[in-house]
Amino acid sequence: MARVFTREEFYEMVWSRPLTHLAKEFAISDVALHKICKRHGVPNPTLGCWAKMAAGQKVNRTLLPKADARTLDRITIADLSRQCAALADVREQARILAW
Repeated sequence: MARVFTREEFYEMVWSRPLTHLAKEFAISDVALHKICKRHGVPNPTLGCWAKMAAGQKVNRTLLPKADARTLDRITIADLSRQCAALADVREQARILAW
């Protein structure tokens, strides 16, 4: 099952928590999530942003630019969590058989 977001919804999610945490929810890497942001023109927080927020410093949020012809308005992310669990089971069985 795939999850579909508008650019605005996705932007709010990206700025609500670190990409590494958000990526775990989608069962993808933070690098893959960063590439999705780049492809759809969604700015993401800079390095150190979350540390600054935790220290009580003000962080300027980059505004979401208007979508152009190259960016898509809808963002679809496949739900790989079930597939990852099944794949982990197969890998574990293969590892046991290899012994």
